[in-house]
Amino acid sequence: MLEASGAQHAHVVVLSDGYANRGLCDPRELADHAAALAARGVTTSAVGVGRHYSSAQLEALARGGEGRLNHCDHGEDIVDVILGELMEERETIAQQLTLTIRAPRGVPLELLSELPHERLDDGLRIRLGNMGAGSMRSVALLAAPPRMDAGATVDVRLEMEWCRPGDGEAQRAEAISATLRAATAAEVDAAPRDLQVAERILDLWEASLAYRGTQLHAEERYDAARDYVGDAEDRVERFSRGTARARQRRHDRSRLSESVSSHSLGSAASRISMDVARKTLRQEKDRRRDQKGSWRDQL
Repeated sequence: MLEASGAQHAHVVVLSDGYANRGLCDPRELADHAAALAARGVTTSAVGVGRHYSSAQLEALARGGEGRLNHCDHGEDIVDVILGELMEERETIAQQLTLTIRAPRGVPLELLSELPHERLDDGLRIRLGNMGAGSMRSVALLAAPPRMDAGATVDVRLEMEWCRPGDGEAQRAEAISATLRAATAAEVDAAPRDLQVAERILDLWEASLAYRGTQLHAEERYDAARDYVGDAEDRVERFSRGTARARQRRHDRSRLSESVSSHSLGSAASRISMDVARKTLRQEKDRRRDQKGSWRDQL
């Protein structure tokens, strides 16, 4: 139908108040199917209504379909979300936006923001979905180059590509190069730290932990959820030292680990946490009148 109409893009909004139990039901297969459609210009958003929908299935559709995920308790919220979806599509200025980060072989890159991506021989390609006018995307990365002599450098290259709305013509921004320089411990300690940037990275990193942790909780993989959050703790704690909210952040991560690793986190709280954590990662507006706050508020 898309090809027959001559359009370059279409958007599907899936509303559900329950579980899919016929046809394609496995979340991984749903994500793959939605991703294949997104590559052809058909994105998918999902709206879970009430307290008994399958968050794992709807999240998979939104993630693979490069769309938005919304939890709605009331009829007014549903109306606001659907109108918001129409507005987002109307205001789209870039479709299928991808950020490619290239680094020399042997310099692994780790994506701290839980976003769809693929590994390349020389870096990462991150799918950022569609961008609306005035919107923003932030990506947190960890580069782990091998041990180098002080003063040695590593060059990193950033490339941005997208499709133009309307005609679907491929667009590409001029590549940006950055140089990372190996420093001694004394130089690192003496260097000024941009605490505002550090706080933003921590917001994205912790939202990723909450998002993936609640995903695993929804799949009843409680041990995996605990391990996922716990395995990152030492690195997050080291990075947060010196920031204003380090102690509160540590407390919140501890509560997250306890919640996602047991039945103590109710299904409704788990669904809402996944929703708002994902909005933080993608910097999406919460269109609902009954806004849910942050993932921390659900624990």
